Amino acid sequence: MNKLTAGVIHRLELPLEGTVEFHLPGFRRMLHVAEHRNHEKSGNAFEVWYERNAFPHESELAKVRFRIVGTGSPITFRTGPTYAEYLGTVTTHHGLYVWHVYVEYPVVEEA
Repeated sequence: MNKLTAGVIHRLELPLEGTVEFHLPGFRRMLHVAEHRNHEKSGNAFEVWYERNAFPHESELAKVRFRIVGTGSPITFRTGPTYAEYLGTVTTHHGLYVWHVYVEYPVVEEA
């Protein structure tokens, strides 16, 4: 295995609504979003999985922004290939609430 190309999958917890940013070392791409595996946390958070370099250099810190929107809530940010891209949909509270997750990378700061 080449240290320059080796990858690994990591997991993050996200809140149910709003915008959250992470600085992720060696970030490559987002993979999946799902209801939290811990049912005690599933009413407050969900999980995303992402791929990153297995041996990131300290300069490989990527700012990744997640935007979480409930069904029926307004989308107040730009979407599309150079802005926030749709990652997936997840339900909570036994399917009662539906959340849609968008991810921005690289983060584009609007003037």
